[in-house]
Amino acid sequence: EFACLWIQLDKLGRAYVVDEYCSHHATTADNARGVLERHREMDLGKNLRIEATYCDPAGASRNDQTGYSDVEVFEAMGIPCTFATSPRAREVRNGINLIRSMLQPAAGPPRLKVAASCTRLIEAFESYRSRQVNGQFVDEPVKPQPCDHVMDALRYFAVNRCSPPQCETRRLSYA
Repeated sequence: EFACLWIQLDKLGRAYVVDEYCSHHATTADNARGVLERHREMDLGKNLRIEATYCDPAGASRNDQTGYSDVEVFEAMGIPCTFATSPRAREVRNGINLIRSMLQPAAGPPRLKVAASCTRLIEAFESYRSRQVNGQFVDEPVKPQPCDHVMDALRYFAVNRCSPPQCETRRLSYA
């Protein structure tokens, strides 16, 4: 399954998922064409500007049959993709916790809203299940589950765009 989400951010850092594109059993080029067509349909004279496209770091791996990575195919079709490779960004639980914090911030209203038309993402939220280890739920999804690629797409957005900056750690000494 392939999933793409259109997410708008306002000046206060609130994220709005305004559209989605999902497909099954399509080539990477077909998916890129589908994303471009969906964007054209959404734009219709509004001059929507795409600031960034985030993807799974695995998309940079070369395909055994074509020799090209998904990232290279998308870029060749005018969709540059970026992704974080830091251990912090690659940890699934960090993305899950970022999404949780957007849905239930410590103070104030939620900072993530999903349009009613994003039915696959809504289905993913409704069916999302965390894995259990020794009877305890852990911050890792059960794989596979319905619509898990749509949730993964949201997680890639969160870790690439919404992660807090790295903190500097210092050791304090007392005299």
